[in-house]
Formats: sequence, structure tokens, C-alpha cells
Amino acid sequence: MAFETKLSLSARIVAALRSLDRILNSAWFFLASIFSKADTPTESKLPQHARDTSPQLNSRASTATFVKSHKLLLEILGLPLAVATIAGFYLSYAPKLSVDASESIASFNPMGTIFYLSNEGALEIHDVAVSCASLRIDGENLQIVGPWEFTNLPPEAKADVLSPGHKMSLPYAPAFGFTAINNFKGAQLTIIVHHRPAYLWWRKTAVFPFRAVRTFNGTWIWKSIAQ
Repeated sequence: MAFETKLSLSARIVAALRSLDRILNSAWFFLASIFSKADTPTESKLPQHARDTSPQLNSRASTATFVKSHKLLLEILGLPLAVATIAGFYLSYAPKLSVDASESIASFNPMGTIFYLSNEGALEIHDVAVSCASLRIDGENLQIVGPWEFTNLPPEAKADVLSPGHKMSLPYAPAFGFTAINNFKGAQLTIIVHHRPAYLWWRKTAVFPFRAVRTFNGTWIWKSIAQ
């Protein structure tokens, strides 16, 4: 009986120890699970930027935010810029220039003809400088070819202002001195007008090419060449 009592006590002690061990293990896992849930972020607690890692989407979002926050400023700056662009475009293309030689024709030698520059637009032009280029003269046993553009301009080829409806006489073509060529066969030249439109600071260039043409009665006239 004593042996059985002793075994039963030992068994009880071992069982108690095992039960205590299981209780401690359960408590440990319970506490660990609580802390792990508290430290692990859920979907709703994730930062918004963590859900979208695409650089393109982030860039679009930043651009949209900038435009939205600066919309009023963009509208204020956009209106005068648009007006300035339209005004600059109009002023740049408003001048209407023409070159004509019908008023002074040297019928037997086109190199004696005087060209005229006219301002047919609604606004004046400034800093006018008219040059001649691509000069070619053909005669009996004679051919003269000039440079692309003559840069040494005579005073008669310059004007500070050319008002609307006014014209200025040019020193071309007599300035080249070939007014007594015998057996004249043909000629061509190009009038180049450098000018500054009104109210603008940049300069523009207009090109007018001409060719000498003999008429049915043997006289010479200058005709413009289509560009």
C-alpha cells in the first residue's frame, strides 16, 4: 500500500508539473499573439502612399495637386500671355509691303528702271534697309553675276520710318551702273527689305524677286517671280 501511495503521489506531481507547463505555454502564446496584432498594421491603417508605389501615378497626382492649388495664379498669368501672343502675331504680320517698277521703266534697258517700295499696310514700319541680291545681267558677249546680297547699302536705300500709304524710291537698278549695255538679252535681281514692325523689337525680312522680260513690241519690263 505504501508503494502504491508513493507511486500515486509521484504521478500526481508529474501530472501537476505537466499541467503547469501547458498553462505557462498557453499564457505565453496568448501574450505573444496580442502584441503581434498590435504591432502588425492592418489594411485600413496602412499609409496611403504605401498602397501606390507607381512613380507615374505619383507624378500625375503631384501635377494635379499643383495645378489645382495654382489654378487661379495660372488663370491670371495666362490671360495677359495669350493677349501678348495674339498681339505680337498680328503686329508681326500686319505690314503689307510691295515693290514695283511700273512708274519708271527704261524700255530699252531694264537696268535703268527705278524700283519703289510701298507700305500698303495699316501700320508704319521702322529701320528700313533695302538691299539687292542675285543680280544677273546678260548681254552680247557679256554676263554679269553679282553676290547673293549687296551689304554696302547707299543712303537712298534706308529710311527710319515708312508710313502707311507711302512709298520710297530705291537706287536699284541704276546703282549698278549697267545702263548702256548693247544688245541686252535679259536680267534678274531680288529686292530684299529688312524692317522692324511697329511696336516690336525684332526685325523681319521680305523678299521680292524680279526678271526682265521683253514684250512683243521689243521693250523691256520687270515682272515679279512667284515664290
